[in-house]
Parts: sequence; C-alpha cells; structure tokens
Amino acid sequence: MLEKTLQIAFELSNGKSATLSIKEPKSTITEQEVNAAIATILNQQVFKKGEDAYVSAKSAKLVERFVSTFEV
Repeated sequence: MLEKTLQIAFELSNGKSATLSIKEPKSTITEQEVNAAIATILNQQVFKKGEDAYVSAKSAKLVERFVSTFEV
C-alpha cells in the first residue's frame, strides 16, 4: 500500500523548528495549494508549540512510501 504524507517544516518564534505532518493529503494537491495553506497557517496563527508561534515555513514535501503489512 502506498502511503502519502505532506510534511511542512516551520521555524518557531524561539528559533527552533516544528514539523506538521498531514497523512493522506488529497491526491491532486498542488504546490500552490500547499503555499496557500502555509500562508493561512502563518497569517491566522493556527498553531503554536507551547508559547511559541509558527513564524515562517522552512520546507514542504510530499513523502510517498510503500508499506507491506504482514498478517501474524
């Protein structure tokens, strides 16, 4: 089975990093949609890690991996 995860790395207000992972994003997601989502997250301050705000995006990637599950 092919699993997809959208991973977006952000810089926090304390200078550290945080990664947001979204499992199974829509199969037709575009770079423009990812950038729009990042802008929304940053502009509306959707997430915080403790007291630290997400201040900028560092990277975004769509990770695909094939997983074989065995019945035991």
